[in-house]
Amino acid sequence: MKKIMSAIIITIMALSVFVGAAARPECESGYTGDALNDAEIILYLPAGESENEIGYKTEYDWRSGPEAFIVDGNKVAVLDSVKCRIVVYNGKSLHYIPLSECTRPRFMCRYEELYYLIDYDETTIYAISDSGELCGTISIPEGLEFSDIFSLRNQNGILQLLTIDCRCYSLNSLKEWELSYNAEVTDSFSPKKVFSVLGNTVSVNTGDNTLAQYLAESEDCILIGVYEFVPFVPIIETEYTIRKYDFEGDLIGCTVIDYRNAFSIPQTAAFISDNDTIYTMLCREEGVYITRPNLQKQYDSHIQDLEDFAYKIMPSSMRALNTRTVYTQTSLTRNQVKQRANDAKNHLWTLTSNNMSTPPGVILPHFIQGVTPPRNFIGIPYCWGNEYFANLDDFDDDLDNGLTAGNISYTKNLQTTGMDCSGFVSYAYLLGTHKKTKKLKEDVGYFIYGNMNDSTVVNDASFANMEEMDYLVAYDVPGQTNHAILYYSRSNAIVTIYESTRKSNIDKTTKRTVNISSINGYYLKTVYACGGQWSCVYTNHYGYNSSQHWITCDKGCGSVGGGYGQHTWYTAIGGDSICVVCGYTQSGS
Repeated sequence: MKKIMSAIIITIMALSVFVGAAARPECESGYTGDALNDAEIILYLPAGESENEIGYKTEYDWRSGPEAFIVDGNKVAVLDSVKCRIVVYNGKSLHYIPLSECTRPRFMCRYEELYYLIDYDETTIYAISDSGELCGTISIPEGLEFSDIFSLRNQNGILQLLTIDCRCYSLNSLKEWELSYNAEVTDSFSPKKVFSVLGNTVSVNTGDNTLAQYLAESEDCILIGVYEFVPFVPIIETEYTIRKYDFEGDLIGCTVIDYRNAFSIPQTAAFISDNDTIYTMLCREEGVYITRPNLQKQYDSHIQDLEDFAYKIMPSSMRALNTRTVYTQTSLTRNQVKQRANDAKNHLWTLTSNNMSTPPGVILPHFIQGVTPPRNFIGIPYCWGNEYFANLDDFDDDLDNGLTAGNISYTKNLQTTGMDCSGFVSYAYLLGTHKKTKKLKEDVGYFIYGNMNDSTVVNDASFANMEEMDYLVAYDVPGQTNHAILYYSRSNAIVTIYESTRKSNIDKTTKRTVNISSINGYYLKTVYACGGQWSCVYTNHYGYNSSQHWITCDKGCGSVGGGYGQHTWYTAIGGDSICVVCGYTQSGS
């Protein structure tokens, strides 16, 4: 990794803004609209271990970096989450504010001359002075969980908390939270999106296969993040743009954030100042850039490159119409799977001294290291290569038998107990054995596709067809860790998942939110035949659709059969013929 030993201030001449708007504005030669290359770089912080370098962390392939930033006049503050500090640049020099109260700070804003922060999986907001002194605490609004939070901000001198479903809470003079408004957003993949914020209704066209996330508003504009999906493929690949619209729905300007070369993706990638200036934070391999993009009405899209990448990593066996066998690969309903996932997340257990031994190659989860037993914990500890659990009593029995609680190294040890990511998914689905990540990608379940000339599939973006308790898996994907997660829900472009993970030192089963960009490269899969909505009787392959199914095909395409002639054939790689209506596969042409 290239290292530069001091903060650098760089100015790039702004490019001329040109007119013409479209759903996805194409860029003319010479105009990139890129948040790094078509921007003024306000601050650069090299990544490294020394004091004047920003903290990056790679642990067991997980990558973590700064999560938030603030621009206030000539002052820039970066939340160095890895080193638990705030790095402040005052226009001339750097200074550092230690955060002794936090372990994994994720949200930050500046309010009443203090920094307000929320640590990972906490429901307390910490008020920190410029010297690092704790000046007070505030609980988040009653009824909210950490996973509900989208951002913490100072809006016109008022401390506000924005949720992933666009509820805005404001702190009043009595230090009590009040629901200020609920920003309603059309939550769909359709090109037209409607935003209703503070009495203003804005209709914008974000283009095909897009999701939009409300970010902020001012007196005369609205800021949204737009994720455009590579269509058809059962893999998440998205391009992210930040767009500024007036309240007539006209595009003022936009910038594209190229995540293809990102080291990590921060929780807060964009910041809007009081004068409506947009700033971005990009975490590249060499370090962190804070930029002021030149908002353009066109930008140079990378979607074709992302599509090429998606097809490159897809095995040839996947490059055909989506097919699901009639057999659902779990005996459980989706609600039962969700209950088992919650049971693992909320499981209460007691750590004793017998569960803290560290055989060679074993590393205890971070939340266990250094504690004095006995102590109660909630959530099954992460344990790489764990044995299969049919129920959580198996885990409790292992503890009673003196096995070590968890192991976050890549060294399997039979004297440890807990769940890794694939073990958690296998447990939740009650698969009968521990299906490793590679098996979850290649052998278990069915790939979920978008529309490929099949009018019964609801959308070109495959992600639109995900249902509760389907799963996502990354295996042997450049830039991603091998990992498996359960899909729970989506609110605009924020996804709620269940998983067992080592990311951010969580080291246990959890339920959390991620943005779409952080799961680029994941395959979309399900263990449920035909979306779990129909009782298919034919023993060959069936194509998924969300509204109907040819139940008694018997090699025909009608509800009472109909014969070979009614199939509409699609020629797959390898020469097999697949019916685009029911998915029946016939070898050869």
